[in-house]
Amino acid sequence: MNHFYMRIILILCFLASFLVSCGSSSGTSKTYVDPHAEMHNQMHKDYYQETSQKELQKKIDKIAGAYTGILPCADCEGIDFELDLSRDMSYRSKVNYKGKSKSPMIAEGRFSINDQDIVHLENTNSGFAYFQIDGSSLIVLDKSGKKIESPLSDRYILKPISK
Repeated sequence: MNHFYMRIILILCFLASFLVSCGSSSGTSKTYVDPHAEMHNQMHKDYYQETSQKELQKKIDKIAGAYTGILPCADCEGIDFELDLSRDMSYRSKVNYKGKSKSPMIAEGRFSINDQDIVHLENTNSGFAYFQIDGSSLIVLDKSGKKIESPLSDRYILKPISK
């Protein structure tokens, strides 16, 4: 009889291990993906991307053009600043420190616009890289992209040049 119980125990162990292995995920099981849901998700992604691109193009069209202003300067008569933003997202800036510079600093490169309507100039050598879109004007921001806190902060504005 002892031999009989040993066989039953072995058979039960075999069945238990078989049942446990059937329930485990070995990484070879396939998950069903509904092709209609996949297409639906892709349509949403495409729509979002298209909408985002249209919104960006609206912003670019709104701000494309030339801007100028005389910014405050601690050790000169003022900073003549000119900025031309193109529809292809390139820019050209011209900075002249009145009474101090013999020739203006000129920079060219690409710019970007974020969701908070902040324009960022890439590869600028003037120290002026961030501008907040404010109607038809641009407010000059500090090197961190924050509003300039100073008694002269209302003078850090670039106005559009009428063509």
